[in-house]
Parts: sequence; C-alpha cells; structure tokens
Amino acid sequence: MAKTEQTTQKRSFKIEIISFILFMGLSVVLCVINLENYISLSMVGVGLLALYLNDVNKAVDLILAVLWSSFYAYFCYVNGLAVNGVLISLWYLFIKIHDIVAKVDTRDLVKENNKLKGHEIWALVIVSICLVVGSYLLSKLWINEKLAIFDTITAVLFCISLFLMMKRTTEYFIVRLIAMAGQAAIWIALALLYGFKTGSLHITLLFVAYIVYDMSRLSKWSYSHTNAPTKEKSILDSEEYKAAKKKYDRTHASGLPGKSVGVDKDSKRS
Repeated sequence: MAKTEQTTQKRSFKIEIISFILFMGLSVVLCVINLENYISLSMVGVGLLALYLNDVNKAVDLILAVLWSSFYAYFCYVNGLAVNGVLISLWYLFIKIHDIVAKVDTRDLVKENNKLKGHEIWALVIVSICLVVGSYLLSKLWINEKLAIFDTITAVLFCISLFLMMKRTTEYFIVRLIAMAGQAAIWIALALLYGFKTGSLHITLLFVAYIVYDMSRLSKWSYSHTNAPTKEKSILDSEEYKAAKKKYDRTHASGLPGKSVGVDKDSKRS
C-alpha cells in the first residue's frame, strides 16, 4: 500500500513539473510570435510559482501573493474587467494573509467529511447574489463595462472558491473547477472579441494551468483518502452500545448498588 501511494505521489509530482515547463514554454512562444509581451509573461511566472511553491515558505507565499494580485489587478484594469480586478485581487490577498497569520497548512486541501451546513449554504447564496447585483450595477453605471455581467459572475464564483478553500470544505473541488473554467472562458472571449489585448492569452493559459494542477491535486487527495487504512471501531463507539448505556442509565438513575447481589458483608457467598 505504501509503495503504491509513493508511486502516486511521484506521478503527481512529475505531472506538476511537466505542466510547469509546458505552460511556461507556451507563454514564451506567445511572446516570441508577438501575441503577448514580457510583462504578462512575468505574471504567468509569478502565478505558476505561487501555485507550485505554495506553503514552502510563508514569506515567499506573501511576496508572490502581493505580486500576483498586483499583476492581475493591472491586467484586469487594462482589459476592462473591473470587478475581476477588484474582487479577486483583494480577496486572494486577504486569503493568503489569513492562511499565513492563522498558520494554516495549505497542503491539506479539504478536511474529510467537512461539508457546508444548510444555513451556511443559504448565507453564501444570499451574499453571492447581493455581491453580483451590487458589482454589476457599479461596473455598468460607473464605467459602462461591456462584459459586466460575465465579469461579475466569474469574479464572484472565483471568490466563492477561495472562501471554500479557506474553510477546507469538500464542495471546494467542484466550485474551484467551475470557477477556473469560467475565468479561462472570459479571458478567451476577451481575446477574441477585442483583438487579443495584452495579457488575455497569457492569463487564459495561467487558468488552464491551474485546472491541470488542481486535477492532479484532486487525484492525489482522492487516492490518499480512499486507500487510507481503516481503523477498527471499538464496541464502545457503536450505536448499539450507546443506546443500551443510555437505557441503563435511565433505569438505574442512582447508579450501581453498593454490594453485588449474592455476596454478604464478609465477601463470602451465602
């Protein structure tokens, strides 16, 4: 079992290294053929390093988070995605600072059986709707953004995925995948509709890289949990024992008798 797990870890590591080299190579090619520039290439480098060096060193994590947030806010501003620029940059930076201050082990993607409760889901839905409506109105009325509704929805979805990552809930995986796909889609649309503006292709590649990396992490996490050795449960933990104990406690409220039945004061059977 341990050997198989080690093999899975090595395979996952190889996938991560190969994808890093592949996406950085594609990003350089885009610069060479003049579809992108080296400023947006720097953002891809920072984004990938922030991904692969996550939780290696807290100071490095913070520096990369500040750099990535700054880069992303700048390119969103240049490309007219105001909501993405404000919400994602600030929320991502806050999450990273929270993880550092709270000393969260970010290598543990989610906590087993940690799911959102009913009231938490409703609260998240209500806050998200308010955020979408408010952000859309501001972006539309303030700067008359052309892709306002798509900008708003993708940004809020991404922020939800970051919140679930902070909470380490099992819903994180599916929401994260949808959020990343939405981000890649809006940047592709931006490139096609507005003539491949600076950063649009590089950022698309970056989010695709995130999807590949997340799938690798999900596979590794899934294997480690589905193949984990199961602990034998004690009979004292069984529901039957708990029910019997509760019934006994009700019928013997005063506790056990002072002496055992059938034994006299000299501890001799009569």
